[in-house]
Amino acid sequence: MPLDLEYINELSLKEIAGTITAEERVVLEQGITEDINARRFYEHLHQGLRQLPGNAVTPSAPITPLVPAARKKFPKLAAAALLLLIAGAGTFALLNRPGKPAQLAVNKLNAGQVQLSFASGTHMQLGNQQGRLKVNNVSLSITGGTIQLHTTDTTHPETVTLRVPNGRDYKVELQDGSIIWLNAASAVSFRVPFHAGKRSVYIEGEAYLKIAPNAGQPFIVQLPHSQVQVLGTEFNVNSYDSRHDAIALLSGSVRVKSGADSLVLRPGSQATGNGRNKILVNKFDAMELLAWRDGLQLLDNADIAEIQASIVRNFALQVKITGEADKFQSFTGTVERKKPVSVFLEKLKEAEIINGYNFSADSVIYLK
Repeated sequence: MPLDLEYINELSLKEIAGTITAEERVVLEQGITEDINARRFYEHLHQGLRQLPGNAVTPSAPITPLVPAARKKFPKLAAAALLLLIAGAGTFALLNRPGKPAQLAVNKLNAGQVQLSFASGTHMQLGNQQGRLKVNNVSLSITGGTIQLHTTDTTHPETVTLRVPNGRDYKVELQDGSIIWLNAASAVSFRVPFHAGKRSVYIEGEAYLKIAPNAGQPFIVQLPHSQVQVLGTEFNVNSYDSRHDAIALLSGSVRVKSGADSLVLRPGSQATGNGRNKILVNKFDAMELLAWRDGLQLLDNADIAEIQASIVRNFALQVKITGEADKFQSFTGTVERKKPVSVFLEKLKEAEIINGYNFSADSVIYLK
């Protein structure tokens, strides 16, 4: 039967609005594959989004299974109104995954979600779903808490930034096979693809890195105060403390630069640099240092500022101190991110660190 171009065009609009069903998506994908005019409309529509002013609303792409529904016509007036309301940028192309069609939607980015941003203007919100899609010539594969990026387009490189909010962690697998595991309140930026002679990333917060060996293409990790040069190794970086960076080496060998100082770090050693003074080196406990990968944080003689920061980072909640709580003794114990925050607060009470706590309607914890 002949292709209903009007209906395909309406489905293109519904896809952008995030209201398309699984059944309709199959029709849309088949239509833009088989008919050049349908494909041109689809591409023109997404290209037009990139030219609209404003950034209040940006395309995001949660990859979720959809439940088939009956075909419904999308009113023409509603479609026209939709075009007037959309603001933002981004071009997305679907890659079919059997049994798990992708969904594209135009939503405001949620600060509590993992976000992937492209320097060209596209912003995505990543959930725990699975799927594949293509963004600005970069192929993405999302599996739970991991995203893989790949492109063969060397003429149009993209600078990508992955931001992980409080209360989360997330992995990114780079095109060379290297893995970066970001802790909460952390971010990594890198070029896709890497430059021909150098692999380089910029990290803020905390991350565990497993770097694929490549002697002909050194791997550079840039931190706020330091730089790490790698050939192939596993290590942890931490820049939560704005005063310095900490680089802990588990295997292999890295060269750490901080200000005018530079040294080669050996496995089992941690370097701390602030960009001004001599780099300090000491031993570290790997199980304690990497506990965050299991959703744990080990506090050792933590003061009030450390406890506040820990609650914010691990549970994405704000903390205010009332009464005598700011005068308590230091606390040593474990924060378990995967359990309710009340479990940790009860530990503070049992240790007589605080007298009590309560929650406000706006998700603020008051320690007293």
